[in-house]
Amino acid sequence: MEMFVCGFDFGGVAKRSWIAENSVLRSCSRVPNSTTSLRNNRSKQCHGATFGITMCTEASGGDSVSREDVFAMLNSEDGGDRARGINQARFLPPDQCLEAILTMVKDANPQLRYAAVSQLSVAGKADPERSFEILKDIVATDKEPTVQAAAADVISSLKLPGCYELLDELYGNTNDWMLRFSIISGLGEMGDPRAYELLIDALKNAGEEEPLIKIAALGALGELGDVRALDTIRGFVDDSDSIVADRASFAIGLLEKQSVE
Repeated sequence: MEMFVCGFDFGGVAKRSWIAENSVLRSCSRVPNSTTSLRNNRSKQCHGATFGITMCTEASGGDSVSREDVFAMLNSEDGGDRARGINQARFLPPDQCLEAILTMVKDANPQLRYAAVSQLSVAGKADPERSFEILKDIVATDKEPTVQAAAADVISSLKLPGCYELLDELYGNTNDWMLRFSIISGLGEMGDPRAYELLIDALKNAGEEEPLIKIAALGALGELGDVRALDTIRGFVDDSDSIVADRASFAIGLLEKQSVE
């Protein structure tokens, strides 16, 4: 059985996913990353969950692959084949990679749509404007929250005119925590100073049951670099959740460094 391995960070929590030949996203586990630890048994096992494969590397190595090979996989009726096709597409030239990935963003399988949309953070750079138009349609019409969240994350990475306005509107019109988390996480990287008020509002209004929203907002404020956030962030350095407290301290360090520079 072929196996693919994927590891990435999600709000201070590292996740690892396995994609098997006959079971797309067969299983995953949430474990602490190297700088934080999960408390109160928040670490948990997940099965059949949906996580992206943007950073995947094939366990057996990244041999060269042809366009014909990739499209044969993507056109297969077998979900495992299509998952491998998405994974292998990143070895193609940028324009061919984008062409391949775009054939999968409307796949009937939401897990594969998620994987394809996540790949656009890299593949979309071959044609950012075209990718943006497609992503706008996905966040507006896809019925799967995880796919919408992936699209929002990629939109923030494109940093095109209109990206911030769209994310701001999306944030105000949704109650889905995953989509909100994705938007908040991306705003720091985007670096648009208009995000300051939204991030402060998200941080102050996140409930105790939404620690990932707090973590994302703290991280984004640190990345954004607006020193006005210091007083608000200092209020979280003694948070009862150690991950929130650690992220607050880290954000303060970033902002204080920038204020000196």
